[in-house]
Amino acid sequence: MTTCLAAECSCIFISYRRHDARGASGRVWHWLRIGYGRERMFRDVANINASKWRKKIEQALASGDQELLTVIPLLVEDAQLAQIPADQLPESLRPLLGDWNVLALSEGGWDHDTRRLIEAIAAATGLPVNPEMEEWMALMAGAQQGLSMARGTEAHGALGRQGEGQALESLLLRAAGADPEERPALKAARLAGHLPLASKGGSPE
Repeated sequence: MTTCLAAECSCIFISYRRHDARGASGRVWHWLRIGYGRERMFRDVANINASKWRKKIEQALASGDQELLTVIPLLVEDAQLAQIPADQLPESLRPLLGDWNVLALSEGGWDHDTRRLIEAIAAATGLPVNPEMEEWMALMAGAQQGLSMARGTEAHGALGRQGEGQALESLLLRAAGADPEERPALKAARLAGHLPLASKGGSPE
């Protein structure tokens, strides 16, 4: 998966392989929407719909100077750089594996790795990061920690665990899709317990 940044128009593009990186790309997309704003984000399933994807991407990239693009390769789903055969990649992509600083997004270190990605984007573009970003990361990390602890108890059923995990993803999606002025109320409602991670039936709110 790669994150591309067009410097002149300050747009962030996410490109990925659908068969093995869809979930990770979605989480990255949500966090970057919170960090940099919805108007700067571009991802095919959200922005292209039924149109021809190549034409849409070319049109989006045309709004900036392609000589100023910054490309950040991301390894997700426990992919290892050494496992990627360079000779099976198009010639234009091979430098990504040898000459570029590749970042990894691991499940065990997702918060830390996401911060590194955000810092890399900020350093490459000078784009300001939404001050709320750190607050949301702390909120989600606390909720995830509570869910992990619950998973270790026999009293917490599999249905409840699944529902809470889905609701946690739903909360991230709601935060990413909300207008900036709406997010403080959403965060306050979660902290006050008005947005529980699961309903009584074990399914997301």
